[in-house]
Amino acid sequence: MNLAQLRAWLMPTPDSIPATTNSLRLLPESRVDSNGSFQFNHVWEGSYRFQLLLLDSGWFVKQARFGDQDILKNPLQIPAPSANTLEILISSNSAEIRASAVDGFQKPVPGARVVLVPAQRDRTELFYFESADSAGLATLDGIVPGDYTLIAWEAIEDNAWFDPEVIDAAQQSGKKITISEGGRINVTVGAIPAP
Repeated sequence: MNLAQLRAWLMPTPDSIPATTNSLRLLPESRVDSNGSFQFNHVWEGSYRFQLLLLDSGWFVKQARFGDQDILKNPLQIPAPSANTLEILISSNSAEIRASAVDGFQKPVPGARVVLVPAQRDRTELFYFESADSAGLATLDGIVPGDYTLIAWEAIEDNAWFDPEVIDAAQQSGKKITISEGGRINVTVGAIPAP
């Protein structure tokens, strides 16, 4: 991987953005040097989600720490100026799920929307989605290892799966999945009928 192609940024959590502030000003961004180092300048105090754009398929952020903070599990808390270093470990060994969307008669559902919902729903970068092909099959790749629920809909509005109420209503129709680093899983999931 060419490290110089990577971009890193901090996304403020909603409660960190003052109502009178333009949120675009609160997006510290940095290019990664060829030696893997980067620096954020002019970072406001607050709570942030760390993002790293990985252009090569299959790579994912395996670990991210700022001092003693695990910033993959919890938002990065920026107090007054800190001398801590942000340490990132990336891996090329992501996971893959081949999902088969079926109806109540176990027949394939072509075009079903198949969505992998992370247990940690506030990490929107861990949502994976794909439309099933003519045989009802969808391949989700580049998956970060962890705990998820796989859900399929015969039809659903784009991005509706980010709505907590939609997920709560659909979760019992899904399948809970734990996938490890480098894992390859084949799963059959019942598609929720279109209204």
